Order: sequence, then structure tokens, then C-alpha cells
Amino acid sequence: MTFNLAKCDYCGDCFALCKYSNYNKEESIQQIKKLIKGEFAEILTKCVTCAACNSYCIKGANPFDLILRYQEKYKAYKTSESYYHLVENIDKSRGEIIKGKPGKPVINICVVDVIPNLFEGALFEDCTFLKGGEFESLLGWIHVGKEKPLRETLQKKVSALGNTGFPEIVMFHDDCYAAYTTKAIEYGIDVPFRVKHYVEYLRDYIIQRKNKVKKINLKVAYQPPCSSRYSPWIDKTIDELFGLISVERVKRKYDRLNALCCGCAVSPHLGHEKGELYKSLNIQDAKIHGAQAIVFMCPFCALQMREEANKSGLEPIFLTNLVRMALGEKLLFQAAGLGDNRVEIVAAVNIVKGLI
Repeated sequence: MTFNLAKCDYCGDCFALCKYSNYNKEESIQQIKKLIKGEFAEILTKCVTCAACNSYCIKGANPFDLILRYQEKYKAYKTSESYYHLVENIDKSRGEIIKGKPGKPVINICVVDVIPNLFEGALFEDCTFLKGGEFESLLGWIHVGKEKPLRETLQKKVSALGNTGFPEIVMFHDDCYAAYTTKAIEYGIDVPFRVKHYVEYLRDYIIQRKNKVKKINLKVAYQPPCSSRYSPWIDKTIDELFGLISVERVKRKYDRLNALCCGCAVSPHLGHEKGELYKSLNIQDAKIHGAQAIVFMCPFCALQMREEANKSGLEPIFLTNLVRMALGEKLLFQAAGLGDNRVEIVAAVNIVKGLI
């Protein structure tokens, strides 16, 4: 996914449809024209790096990739110092292989093991886990207006995973899935193993065990992570999975093409109050349309939204725990990690909420 000038027809939809910039069609067209000329444009400072404009562009020109190029060139993206350091340090932990049984799935959890008791139960029994910054893709750099660190290190990350010798690796972090599929192709990097999204893993697991599924008949709002814009086909897999366990994804305003960021890309950039505003719009939209719960695919989306969702009357549920519920398993901790007061988790939550 890189900007393709041949596919841009200057329609203005990319920025006019943006939830955070408030441009009309003509203003949007002027912004994209400035970027195409390589000039500084105001959108570089307003963009929250959610990549939604790539989805809005039905021609496939990928305007966000043009924004990112010039955010980096002009150093135009401003975020909190604490959030910048969070991204900067994300790959500093050493890689670790926690071996399971031969023939069982291999799951890359990189640095997103942030919800208590998440990798328990039959879903993960005897699996091998790859853990630590060595296996993290660094796609998160786009959320501080930079792509160079990702481009320069992705081959190293692919090699680290390839050197494990596993023929197929399930990506638990949506960022990693996007990087090791879409971005690797864009950069011409050969990936010597099969890449599988953990949503695909969950779907296939349920298909193979249909007779064990206890239909839970729950109406939910689904919160997609920003990185899903790089792999839109996974949204269909989410729908398939929900159908298999009798979960209804309510139809609402802020979903699918019009999904709002959880706040992790908004609060550190536009400030805590702005992040809370968009989060409130998102949660109230879910409630208005009859959702009983909000389901997260990304652990950081859960950290960002779970407390506010719970206070509003929506049960926060992490996707794997939703599947465990459908399998009749008893959870040892709240389904999205509510009540986790570990110092490092509380600090991370305050950073992504723009509080520090």
C-alpha cells in the first residue's frame, strides 16, 4: 500500500470523509493537491494516523501513505513525549520462545500480552508462543508520523521470525499481521513462513468444534483496530466467527467503513479531551443501536476503552474470551481485563489516553 498517483482523480473523498479534520470537498481537494506537489499541507497536522482515508478512497490511491511520507519529511506530526517513547521502546524486550507441543499452533504475541489470563483455556493449550520486541513488527511507528523505522527494520523482524523455523505463525497483534503481509509485499520482502491472523485461527478452531459451541446470543458492537485498514478482508472473517457463535454485530453508524479509532491514535495527538469525545460518540452509538457488549480484537483498544464502556453499561469483552465463553469455559478474570491495576498497565493506559 503506497500512494498511487495514477489512481487519484482528485475527488476529495479521502479527507472530506475524515472524522477528525472537518474539510469540505473543495478544501480536501486542495489539501491532496498540495501533498501531490510535495508541499506542506495542513492535513499533516490534523491527521491522527488512523489510515481510514485509504479505505475511503475507492480508487485505491492510498492517500494516507502520502500523508505519512510528508508527516515524516516535514516533522509535522506532534504527539505527547510519553507516547513517542512508548512507541520508541516497544521492541526493546528480548525475544522469547515458549515451546508447546509439536504440531500445535505457533502464536506470535510480541509485546501485547497486556490482559491478565488471556492465553489460557483450550484455545491455547499446548501452543508455542513467540514473545517480546524481537518479533514485534513496529507498524506502530506510523502513529507518531514515521514510516522509516518500519521500512528499515521489517526485514530484520521477518528474519527473526523465519529463523524460528516454524512454517506457519499466527499473528495475535493486528499490527504484525498487517506488516508481515501488506507492508512486506510493498517493500519487496520475502516472508518464508505462512502468516495467519488470529481471527482466522479462532474461526477455524470453532468450525472444527461446532458440536462444543454454546450459542451465547449476544448483541455486540465490534471495535476494529486502525491497522485493520491494511487488511480489510479480516472484517469478513469477524462476521463469520460471530455467526458461528450466534453473536449479532449490531448495525450502527461508527462501524466498518465509518469506524472510529479507539482513541489510542487520537488522545496523545489531539489531547485527552478530544480522545474522550470521540470515544463517547463511539460508545453511545453502540448503546443506541442495541449493543449489550463491546468486543475488542486489539489489546490496546481494550485498554483504551474498557473502563468507559463498562461505566456506560456495555460489557467489555476481548475477542478470544468471547470465543472461550462460547465454548463454555469459565473465565478467571473479567473478559477485557477490567480491574488490572498493575503499575505498568496503569501507566500505559494513562499514556494512550493522553493523560501523561
